[in-house]
Amino acid sequence: MKKLILSGVAIFCLVFLSACQTLSQNKQETGAVTGAIAGGALGYALGDGNAFATVGGAAVGAFAGSEIGKSLQNN
Repeated sequence: MKKLILSGVAIFCLVFLSACQTLSQNKQETGAVTGAIAGGALGYALGDGNAFATVGGAAVGAFAGSEIGKSLQNN
């Protein structure tokens, strides 16, 4: 339970900090990095510290964040 709370706090901080970016930055790269960190934190929390879950979560998060950033960049 403690890991889940810690992961939730980490994700909240990442989302809060990502809102402070300037418009001139590449949204796709920013989304990929933010997604990788959030996905890794979630994978770690849900996988009980399993390295495979952490890396898998980071990979899925990076892909999802990159795609979201790409769609925001095109608008």
